[in-house]
Amino acid sequence: METALKISVFSMTPAWIGGIFLIIPSLSIISMIAGLYGLYLLFLGIKQLKDVPEDKLLTFFIATVVLAIVIQFIFYTVIRAIAFRGPMM
Repeated sequence: METALKISVFSMTPAWIGGIFLIIPSLSIISMIAGLYGLYLLFLGIKQLKDVPEDKLLTFFIATVVLAIVIQFIFYTVIRAIAFRGPMM
């Protein structure tokens, strides 16, 4: 559990910091690069801190990213339903 927390914190820090650049639309490419660097750190963190066999490392990484996207979509849908009192269009 502690290693998973370390991986998530260290890998998403560049994306959080890169989010500052979304204030100025012309600098949004820096935010995208920071997000990609965060994914790279996630891959390296899984490789270093988890006991995942080398042949299943890419599958584990892809499953982690897909699961994060699904959870984010669920949160977005619930928050939108609460905030706007209607279904998502």
